[in-house]
Amino acid sequence: MTKLLIGLTVFTVMTTWQRGRGLVTAERAQLEGRLPEFIDDLRSGKVSTLRIPGTACSSTAASRQRRRAPNPRGDSF
Repeated sequence: MTKLLIGLTVFTVMTTWQRGRGLVTAERAQLEGRLPEFIDDLRSGKVSTLRIPGTACSSTAASRQRRRAPNPRGDSF
């Protein structure tokens, strides 16, 4: 009986998750447009992009950690 209850619970969670994901995806596509169309617009030049020389974005494992800025006075708290 316990295994059946666990299976039913997992099934309910997964089907709810799948339905919610579909609803969120549909709503996002309606509000923002579809991603492949946006990428095509970027490549064709329909959407302008602003590029600033000397700037870059990078995603590394270190950027996900919270880091504190160095203290300009040199003392630590």
